[in-house]
Amino acid sequence: TKCTSNYNLKYGYQIEIDKYTIYDLTKLELKDCTVVQSFSQPKETKMLTCSDCKYAPVDKTYFLPSTYAPALVPTNLPGGGYLTSETVVALNLIASELKKDGVNVYVTSAFRSYQQQLEAFNYWVNRELATGLDLQTARAKANVYSAFPGHSEHQLGTTLDIRCEDCSAFSKDVASNPVYQFLQKHAHEYGFVISYPAGKQHLTGYTYEPWHIRYIGVELATELFNRNYQSSSNNEYLTKFLIEKAMY
Repeated sequence: TKCTSNYNLKYGYQIEIDKYTIYDLTKLELKDCTVVQSFSQPKETKMLTCSDCKYAPVDKTYFLPSTYAPALVPTNLPGGGYLTSETVVALNLIASELKKDGVNVYVTSAFRSYQQQLEAFNYWVNRELATGLDLQTARAKANVYSAFPGHSEHQLGTTLDIRCEDCSAFSKDVASNPVYQFLQKHAHEYGFVISYPAGKQHLTGYTYEPWHIRYIGVELATELFNRNYQSSSNNEYLTKFLIEKAMY
């Protein structure tokens, strides 16, 4: 990643020994590149059994049962949607603060049930299939930016996708999105964290999502922020932090 030039690498696969070989690697000058480890899919998944999974790690290993559904209230913000009451209170504080600078917050997506996540994931898989990919590859590619049902933080009711009202949905252009800029610096002050920071796909399994925030309370969010979890130079990220805290 972060290469200033493009390189074409030739590689071959040797069936008898199940090995990939990259050719002519020694001829390349890769001093301007950062080598990033790829994400390793978990060998097994684990269903969460918490009755209140507010602090549970929900990722590609840990998943919520299809019946999990917290108590929800409307966000009362443009875009609508439902979240837990304490999440809505914190979210509206952010919206009020941004409003002072003339920025209107828009909720792109809030709580999604297991069934809704299944439908969303299938939608993206079909989009990938339409490009000519086989089903296995389409599912794997979609899973880089969309979670399997049960594995989505949106089912917790404490997680949402957010943007400014006049901004494009799912744009990663932080420089032109005042909401993203605010979240990077201040989300923790309201109890939110960015679940999938930049440069950490090899850890989280998901691409950078500056719009995807999860409420875990001011104390925990601030502790994680102080660990510099948004930096790509360390191994700190939300799921790892929650497993360490073991509050679920």
